Amino acid sequence: MMSRCRLALVGALLLLPNIAVAEEPVETALREKVAAIDALPDWSASYGRLTYDRSTDTATLVDFVARTETLGTDISIASLSVTGYAESPDGSFKVTSVLADGGVVKVGFVTVEVRDVGIENLIVPLMNDVVFTPSKPFTSMVKLYGEAIKARFDRARVGSVAVVEKLKDVDTRITYDHLRLDGFADGKLA
Repeated sequence: MMSRCRLALVGALLLLPNIAVAEEPVETALREKVAAIDALPDWSASYGRLTYDRSTDTATLVDFVARTETLGTDISIASLSVTGYAESPDGSFKVTSVLADGGVVKVGFVTVEVRDVGIENLIVPLMNDVVFTPSKPFTSMVKLYGEAIKARFDRARVGSVAVVEKLKDVDTRITYDHLRLDGFADGKLA
């Protein structure tokens, strides 16, 4: 009797890795965002791994990279964690917190490095109508800004932002440390 129980337990443990676990909405959303960037003409996007911790309701995306040769742009994020993600029926979403580190954006001769970012109680509206048109970059950016100011958050902080310019033999670096913004809503800060 005891050996049958052990055999059943061993059999169940061997089958355990084959049991599919439903993906959390935050995991699906992060995968879809990366895939949407990768599907854009002239862009490639990928990440190293995506994990979800059920005990903290946190998804962590590691080693995100997006590139386009057309614009000469590279974007990378070493680590992005999203806690308390909830979608709305209209396509907008909210999160309890977002933490990011190791962000780098390279555009031509300018590199922007961002470290230790945290955003609390973020609400992001649906922004599907914004399409970047390379032939009209400033028009595209204005449309993006128009949608982005509809976002809301209680508090945001950035440990450091460094802007590095490399022109010929001259390197210029401007660094801002310990930035904090409180109460962003309706395009205004408290």
